[in-house]
Amino acid sequence: MAVRSVRDLLSARWGVPLTPRHSSPIVTVGVTVVSLLRQDAARVGFMVANLGAFTLFLIPQGAGFPPDATHGIRLEPNGGALTVNWEEDGEAVAYEWLAAASGNSTSVYFLETLIDQGRETS
Repeated sequence: MAVRSVRDLLSARWGVPLTPRHSSPIVTVGVTVVSLLRQDAARVGFMVANLGAFTLFLIPQGAGFPPDATHGIRLEPNGGALTVNWEEDGEAVAYEWLAAASGNSTSVYFLETLIDQGRETS
């Protein structure tokens, strides 16, 4: 396989082609619980960054409680981030992820890495 890009290197290393998908435009999350990332068995990793002024809480669907100020993974305002990948976090990376902000709405950016189902490895 001729290596011409980072995508080619990733495909060679992991044995499957990978592709990025990001939130566009940036998502606004309020105090009401929302589905930030839908369940996706092709997702092998993701990064979520809280770009807003209020704390963000994330939790995988099925945890038994909603994300709020006492439950969930806390992402601080103005740059708090969470990175999840299949090697360290297992199937949780593919779960649906719920989010809620404290106080008021906050801006959220996410970047997912997915198995590219439209390409095949050589």
